[in-house]
Amino acid sequence: MSVESRKIEGAFTPGYWTVQVRLRDEAQGPRYLCHATSDRQARGLALSLSKAHADSRGYAYHRLSAEPPSPLPALGEVIEIMSGHIWRQLLALRVGYDRLDPQSD
Repeated sequence: MSVESRKIEGAFTPGYWTVQVRLRDEAQGPRYLCHATSDRQARGLALSLSKAHADSRGYAYHRLSAEPPSPLPALGEVIEIMSGHIWRQLLALRVGYDRLDPQSD
C-alpha cells in the first residue's frame, strides 16, 4: 500500500493521536493523548487544546499505529500526558506514514 493510500485510509478510521501544544515562550508545551473517530475529529481536538492556552502558537498531532499503553482516553476524550517515559512510548508508536514521509512533521 502506498504512503498516500495509508494516509487516506487512516484519515477515516478511529484511533489514537498524540497532540503537543506549542507555546510562544517555550520549545514544548503540554502533551496529550486523544482517542478520535477520524483524523478530522483529532485535528479538532488538537485545535481546541491549542486555543485553551493563551500563549499557544499552534500544535502538532500524529496518529499512532497501535493502541498505546494505559491510561487510555474514551472515544472523543483527551488525557494530558505528564510522564516523559509514557510520552516517549507514544512517540515510538507514531503511524508508519509519518516516519516514511519526513515532510509530514
